Amino acid sequence: MHQNICAWVGKCLIHTQPEADEPHEHPWNMQCYAAVWTETYEGFTRAVRDHCQAQGHYLVWAEQVYPILHWLNRHGHHNTMIELAKTVDRNHDIALSLLMPRNEAGQSPSTPTYLKVTEHTIPPLPNQSDKPRWEQDWITPELQDLLFEQPDSQTPLRTYLIVDAGLRTRVSGIFDLNLQDVPVRSLVRPDMAEHLRDVAPYLVDMTLPEGAWNNRRQVPNFHIDFFTHHWHQGTGILIRTTADMDTVWTHFHQFVRVQVENTQEWLFFRYWDPRISYPYLSDLQNDKMRSTQWFTLPGHRVSILVPELTNQVFVISPTDDIKHEDIQKHFIFGESEDKFFRNNATQKFDKTLLNYLSDRNAKFSELSSEKKSKIVSRIIENAKKYKITIEQAIADYAEASLLIGKPLDQESEVKPILLSKNHQLDRTRWVLKYCKAKINLR
Repeated sequence: MHQNICAWVGKCLIHTQPEADEPHEHPWNMQCYAAVWTETYEGFTRAVRDHCQAQGHYLVWAEQVYPILHWLNRHGHHNTMIELAKTVDRNHDIALSLLMPRNEAGQSPSTPTYLKVTEHTIPPLPNQSDKPRWEQDWITPELQDLLFEQPDSQTPLRTYLIVDAGLRTRVSGIFDLNLQDVPVRSLVRPDMAEHLRDVAPYLVDMTLPEGAWNNRRQVPNFHIDFFTHHWHQGTGILIRTTADMDTVWTHFHQFVRVQVENTQEWLFFRYWDPRISYPYLSDLQNDKMRSTQWFTLPGHRVSILVPELTNQVFVISPTDDIKHEDIQKHFIFGESEDKFFRNNATQKFDKTLLNYLSDRNAKFSELSSEKKSKIVSRIIENAKKYKITIEQAIADYAEASLLIGKPLDQESEVKPILLSKNHQLDRTRWVLKYCKAKINLR
């Protein structure tokens, strides 16, 4: 059921991009309060997400999102929320408070942090076309230190890769994980491994053989190919730990197929995709149970390294405040995961829809990204009044709206179609056909 349009407020976690002159320690995860003139939770998150995208930021999640009066009834008097709510209306539909490091935006400064997130800039290898292939460097010194350097302690660190077979095949052109000179094992159950061979995640032991640090001839061919062709292609994440391959397999296998808390259904959790890994895992910093579940094993700890498509690598490591013995239950796909994926899926569709409409409407394609996002957000909110929620139906509805240049329900011939009991795909297809015919008659 839709609420009457009014000021909705909530708390938001936003992943920011630091300016070039900002210090390396700049906090990437920032929190703020937001107010949006809307009538649904989806309208709130969409408006904040579009606002963030226009500034090069990324909305990780929004929580405690309610109409202002509902919010105050639940949480009590709050000056910042009240002032923000006063600033939004039909003409100015969004307002955000100052972005602040997460604990300054409503959490106690003493809130424990259980994960450490660091960013590393890795320069690319220089042009080596003047050298024979066997004399070329296979990895930069900075990346070699990050992935393979050994600590002073006597317990050696091992390096693993969790790679998506489908994403890797897009780069290599063929499935080749069964033809490598390093240990490789599918992360799905043995009885499903063959059926899911081409799309499953795989655990690869990338620990350097003894003597390979300074001797290229000792480096496995898998490593040379990976850092030449697959690095920064977004095919997987890397792990550093003292645990052996069997222990690491058991640990990360548990997250591949997970049970949903509310419905008890089972689903595949693509945590090894860097587009999911960093925003999801880095947001667990203040969640002791989740941090412990992901980053500790019996007798071991793990660090997860997430390569970006640029020259950045994010390293997420546990602090000394958590230990494996603190785990009280197995991992379940809960509210925080559900919220993350709903936001992530909506963001992907929004980007696809903007490109789709830009290809089909010349005037729309000339608008700024921010203007496009605002127009489409209003169209989508309007479409939901008529229970239009399927992606193709939304796309047809939006294209029709742009053709006539006004809300579709203001077109007398269209509104009866929208109100009919026909399937939403049929209704939007008929509406789009009508609008195209009307434009051609002008």
